[in-house]
Amino acid sequence: MTSRARLAAIPVIALIGLFSSTAPAWAARGVYASSCQEGHAGPYDVVASFQYYPTGSPVRLLCGTPAKGVLHIVQGAHPHPIDAADDDVFEQCLSRVFRSSVESGASPGNFAITAKLRSGARATVTWELSTREIVTAYTSDGAQGNNWRGCAAG
Repeated sequence: MTSRARLAAIPVIALIGLFSSTAPAWAARGVYASSCQEGHAGPYDVVASFQYYPTGSPVRLLCGTPAKGVLHIVQGAHPHPIDAADDDVFEQCLSRVFRSSVESGASPGNFAITAKLRSGARATVTWELSTREIVTAYTSDGAQGNNWRGCAAG
């Protein structure tokens, strides 16, 4: 391999390394949160990707497991259900949080951001720093901390 070819390969290797430790090469993209809940998607399937602008870091929401991702959000110790009819507004809510938020407290190894909504409610997204995968998301209102529609509306 020539030195020019080696230099050209560095950015590609860096991009591959960005997510290779957390998801196998076969990870699908563009599944709905409801597909995760219904068992039609695997733990590494990507539901949505977001950009955390202050750092430029990409952050992904995977179908996940009961410990993180969509399955944790809907089945964890404090479940925040996502109805199939709310698939789009759930993603819009998370997008709103990534666009207009401030850093909030999180457990060690995690990072959290919270957006204050026009209604006075708040919406929070927390992710693992090491994997840049979303652990949980919730709102401060709604029957179970899941007012995804209110959050998406602002």
